[in-house]
Amino acid sequence: MKKAGIKELAERAALPDDALRGDIRLTLAGRKSLIAENHGGILEYTDSRLVLRAGRGSVTVSGSGLVITAMNRSELLLRGDIAAIELL
Repeated sequence: MKKAGIKELAERAALPDDALRGDIRLTLAGRKSLIAENHGGILEYTDSRLVLRAGRGSVTVSGSGLVITAMNRSELLLRGDIAAIELL
């Protein structure tokens, strides 16, 4: 039996392949709203900075008035004035 790759498994399960790899997915709506999916947890959070674990690295969101308005185990919704996003 042939081994299925990540992409093939994702197609069979109707999932994006990044979800199976555990990659973070960021969706930015203008400069006011950010959805982070598949994050590995919050490393730092203030009203001007949010740092999320992202696989082997991290994602830093900087701005002002940053508020986490919804969060569950795999998704986070951030609102505020987003000035920068940095991937490390």
